[in-house]
Amino acid sequence: MNDIRIDRNTARYILLGLGVVALIVFAIAFIVTPGNRFTTTSYVALGVVVLALAGFIALDPEALVESVTGRAGQYTLTSILLSAVAIAAVIGLNVLISQANFAPVDATEGSRYRLSESSQELLDRLEEPVEAIAFYGESPAAREEADLWLRAYEREAEGNFTFRFVDPDREPLLAQQFGVTGTNVIVLTQGDRTAEATGASERSISNALLQVLIGEERKAYAVTGHGERDISGFEGEAYSEIVNELGRFGFEVETLNLLQLEDGAIPDDADMLIIAGPEAQFAPREIEILDAYLTGGGALMVFAEAGLVSGGALGSGVLGVDFAPSGDFFVTAGSDGTARVWDAGSRDEIAILRGHGGAVVDVSVSSTGDIATLSLDGTVRIWDTEGEELTVLEGHQSDVGGIDYSPDGALLASAAGDQIIRVWNTDTYEEASFSPIAVPAQMFDVAFSPDSESIAVVAGRQSATGSVEGLLYLWDAASGEQIDNARVHGDVAFSLAYTPDGSEILTVAVDGTQGTYDVSSGEATTTTLFEETGITSIAVTEEGQAIYALFDATIRVGEDVSFERHENTVWDASLGPDDDTLVSVSADGNIRLWSLEAEEQIGLIEAPHTSVDVLREYLIEEMGVQLNNDLVIDVTSEGLVGDVATPVLNNFGNSPIVETLDDGGTRPVMFTAQSMLLDAPSENVVQVSLIETAGTGNTGQPLSWGETSDPTVSGGGVEFNPGEDIPGPVTVAVSVENIEENYRAVIFGDADFASNTFLQNRANFNNAELVINAANWLTEGENALDIPTDDFGQNTIEEPLPPIGVNVLSIAMTCLLPGVMLLVGAGVWFARRRRR
Repeated sequence: MNDIRIDRNTARYILLGLGVVALIVFAIAFIVTPGNRFTTTSYVALGVVVLALAGFIALDPEALVESVTGRAGQYTLTSILLSAVAIAAVIGLNVLISQANFAPVDATEGSRYRLSESSQELLDRLEEPVEAIAFYGESPAAREEADLWLRAYEREAEGNFTFRFVDPDREPLLAQQFGVTGTNVIVLTQGDRTAEATGASERSISNALLQVLIGEERKAYAVTGHGERDISGFEGEAYSEIVNELGRFGFEVETLNLLQLEDGAIPDDADMLIIAGPEAQFAPREIEILDAYLTGGGALMVFAEAGLVSGGALGSGVLGVDFAPSGDFFVTAGSDGTARVWDAGSRDEIAILRGHGGAVVDVSVSSTGDIATLSLDGTVRIWDTEGEELTVLEGHQSDVGGIDYSPDGALLASAAGDQIIRVWNTDTYEEASFSPIAVPAQMFDVAFSPDSESIAVVAGRQSATGSVEGLLYLWDAASGEQIDNARVHGDVAFSLAYTPDGSEILTVAVDGTQGTYDVSSGEATTTTLFEETGITSIAVTEEGQAIYALFDATIRVGEDVSFERHENTVWDASLGPDDDTLVSVSADGNIRLWSLEAEEQIGLIEAPHTSVDVLREYLIEEMGVQLNNDLVIDVTSEGLVGDVATPVLNNFGNSPIVETLDDGGTRPVMFTAQSMLLDAPSENVVQVSLIETAGTGNTGQPLSWGETSDPTVSGGGVEFNPGEDIPGPVTVAVSVENIEENYRAVIFGDADFASNTFLQNRANFNNAELVINAANWLTEGENALDIPTDDFGQNTIEEPLPPIGVNVLSIAMTCLLPGVMLLVGAGVWFARRRRR
């Protein structure tokens, strides 16, 4: 075989060609990786260029010297020098132009990136520098849009506005410092004042700039007294996360009980009221206060949770009952804010106990005849049987709980969802020395032992692993010392009762289980009684027979007897001292009396606590917004985040509140929402459907609807029923503006979407942005500057090329034209060489 030999001259040009190829590879790698110009590929390609050039010279240095010193070489050298001078001149001219800071020509349709007069005037007012920190990832398209706007501000500010881009993934501490949890966020800072722009647009940047310049906070009040979401709590359903977000945008949020206002009017500094998921009805007086505030130019944001009346979990109905130890009367607690005293024999109403500002959730009657009521307004009130209020005990935050007198009548204990148990001496109704007692869980019921020596409560909380626990706590009633605590259930424990001899405590939970706690040994066991429904309350006969009130609208006496006349959840049941007469109360609003011995109903009091839901009626009459008693179903959302009751929302109306929600690829998500119907009551009321669910599919069937039956109660599946359900698309958020009375309102058909659970996933959902936009619109923050809305025709090209197209174009401009020049030059060289 003959050896393949390559002469020195050929080798030189092979190396030169290799170097040119490596140089092209380096240029391509440099272009397509803008976030990290020098990658491994770049370094390898550059190394090959250097080695190939060195080899080209080393193989024949004399030829290189000759090519430079010869006549042809002198021409080549002269050409190179002239090219270098030309390139230097171009570079110098470019630097001169950039330093001169000439205003560029905006060639976009309508001069899109030219600042309005309002923005220019705002920049003229700057006396101290403002820095904009743009937290953007490596997306060229998103960065370019922000860069164009920020450069426009920088030019007009004459040195008082600077900006820089920061990748939050590369500098997480800086992002954390400013509370930034995602990308495509612009934070403006001036001294210790900061503001966040919700998008790369003149409207959002200028309004953030105004917030920084003014530095004034807006005041929002969150209404309490009806079981609203806790604005300072850290539980999943609480609102501390959204309150923190509002704080970042200049809002200070405080709580406000409308029935505890000194002058009966909402404070003058209130820029906005928030009603977050009320669980009980408002009093008529509260609506009067609310109306006076709104018609005076106020602003209202309502989060209405799907369920029953007022969108609340309790709704209308009777929530608690207790038989007097004497057996002469019993007392019921209602969501209408009253308690009512009934004659046990005649079933006649003896007295109505009025005074609470929210639903009365529990009631207890002492051995002396005093009546104690616990309300969502955060108070405990003491009454006599004639309806006279004896005293008011304060200290609880508004939430569901329980109340109980000790059998000897000496003590009164109340426990609430605020994680506090309070104990009062009934001779003076002053708190015991050891009260209050803090409990690390939300409490739902409290009971004294038959000998009055111990106090027990049941509670629920979320564990560190995310699971729910049903807990039992036990204290000494004389000293307040904790005796024991036990995890009894795998879900929220709702009620408890001692056995008549006090040896055991029976607890029940929403998962249908019963716990049995042995007081002497401290051991607890759990038994599943009802797999298909939960237990709301328990009572025990003198013989130790348990009586259960259930979510499925029935009452069970042991395992053999079932009372089934109620039409909705049975909230409570109380057994009279005769050990035969049982009183049950339900969400259907009715009171029923039963005989255990006869196993039949012996009395019915129909809807005594039912009243008009004045908040719902006000929204209909004043704003033309009807909250439907339904559950929003969206089959297109199944599997995206949750099930069909967790709609991922994509259809937005024409409003500043939702105009930014298409940016960034995330969408708002709701959970068990209710829909609403819109019918403006007058031409002065302007309604905008902000968000709607999916419409109709290819088969003509609705892809979303308002489910009017409750599958958890009826036991049926979720499917669209023509004539009963509300076909989609359905509205789940609406804005209302009364032009004549100058007020604004935003109503959401869900309260969960603004809770901590969803706000902690801000990178996946833009629920926070929706609430912030709504708050800005309500307080007219979006109109603080007269900035025209972007309105460009079809000729405006938002994104002329995708990122891959930009890379291809860059490669072509960088490599293709020089490559063509190189090929043309090589062709000329070879042509001249052949002529020789």
